[in-house]
Amino acid sequence: MNELELLAGFTLNFFRHAREVNVTRNSHSDGRLWEQSIADLLRHPRLPNRQRAGTSTFFNVAASSGIDHELDACVAGGDTRVAVECKSRKSGVSKADVALFHEKILDFFCADPERFRQERWWRIIASSTPVTRNVRAFCFSLGMILVDPDLLPLPTLLWTAGRPVAD
Repeated sequence: MNELELLAGFTLNFFRHAREVNVTRNSHSDGRLWEQSIADLLRHPRLPNRQRAGTSTFFNVAASSGIDHELDACVAGGDTRVAVECKSRKSGVSKADVALFHEKILDFFCADPERFRQERWWRIIASSTPVTRNVRAFCFSLGMILVDPDLLPLPTLLWTAGRPVAD
C-alpha cells in the first residue's frame, strides 16, 4: 500500500463521518467527541504508534520553542507521521486555525530538522462543518490536507483517478 492509498483511506473515512454528523445531527458535533471519533478512524497496521489529544509532544519530541502544543490525533510508523487537527464548530475552520496548526507542526519539526527531513509528515484538518473557499485555498497553499463534509478530499480524488477502470 502506498502513501496516497493510505491517505485516501483516512480522508475518505473522515469525509464520510463528517457527512454523517451533518445529516444526523444537522449541526456541529461536540469538539471532544469529534476528536475521539476521528482518532478512532485513524488506524492502520503500517502506522502502529498512536497519540491522542492531551499530550504536549509529537511522539515524545518536545517542540523546539519549549511551548506545549496539543495535537488532536496522530499516527506514525517507519518514516511516516500523520497529524490531524480536529475542528467542530458552527462557524467552521478559520484561517487562524489553519495557521496555528501549521506553526505547531513546524515547531515540532524544528526540534530535530536533520532527523525529520528524512521522514514524510502529513497534516490533515478534519472539520465536521463546511469550510469557506478562502480557508480551503489557504490549506492548499500550505500543503495541508483538508477534510470537510462538502467536497471529497484531494487524496481520495487522486487515488480514485489513478485506479484502472474495469471494462
